[in-house]
Amino acid sequence: MNTKTLRLFRASWHSFTKRITTLSSQRAIGQALLVAILLAVGTLGAQAQTDNPRGVYKLTKMIDNTGTMLLAPFDQYKICTEEITLMVNIRNQMFKIGDNDHFVFNYTGEDPDPANPTASRIYDSDSNHFTLKWWSTLPTLLFPKDDWCTEFYEANKYSDKGKMLFDAIMKPAEKVDKGRTLYGHWHTVGIYDEMVDVKKALEVMKKKGETPAYNGRDIVVVKPNHAVFTMGVIVDIASDGINYIELKPSGERLNANWLDDNQFVVAVKRDHCIDYQLWQRITDDVPPVTRIIENQVKSRNPMNIGR
Repeated sequence: MNTKTLRLFRASWHSFTKRITTLSSQRAIGQALLVAILLAVGTLGAQAQTDNPRGVYKLTKMIDNTGTMLLAPFDQYKICTEEITLMVNIRNQMFKIGDNDHFVFNYTGEDPDPANPTASRIYDSDSNHFTLKWWSTLPTLLFPKDDWCTEFYEANKYSDKGKMLFDAIMKPAEKVDKGRTLYGHWHTVGIYDEMVDVKKALEVMKKKGETPAYNGRDIVVVKPNHAVFTMGVIVDIASDGINYIELKPSGERLNANWLDDNQFVVAVKRDHCIDYQLWQRITDDVPPVTRIIENQVKSRNPMNIGR
């Protein structure tokens, strides 16, 4: 091979190796970018499922003590807030709202806590759904004993009664309809032996400058077709929106004896006697659920877990 040919060969080889090096470098950069994108997408996907659940979620499915997935056999919800987690159970016309879990639902991940292996876990969690795993120590027909129970919750899911309940407690009172003044949010001030006792009590409160307080357990939300009493009753009603509320299916009628636009008295039968209950309109813009939560939080200090 002569000198000229050797020089051309070396130049060609240098160009070839440089191109290969460049392509390899570009490929490596491309692969690195691809990995970074995949990691970013994976991270975004994971982040979407690792939020703290906040809002109202319905129990939709569960795993029973045989390991079988089944639809939730009862009407149960979780109200998840930054302060407390409340459980709501509805059965026929009755409901119960309580602090059954005793901790705020924050994302924990699916893995057990080494410091507390049977601590409840919240995972696969965002604004649309979450999974709850809790340790059962009591044998029941549905849950295993000394083993994990798994429950699946979804947002924006309600039974008919659930929709009535949450529609009533999650929203502030609407503007008073002058043509149907019975509809709205009320709280029960007290029960008195005679109508004259009601008026005396109001006079005393007026002289002292007192405003009857309410705590979330004494609120009545009256809608055109149903009423929700936060002590735990959802009842179908008939009403003209002004003079009476008729309870179904009993047919009992509560007649409104108006004292002014924001107060009325109903006669109620108690132990074969007639007593008089004072109702006062709630005029602030606070939803009943806020009062319920305040009442529950005052009773104890919730424990936060997770982040």
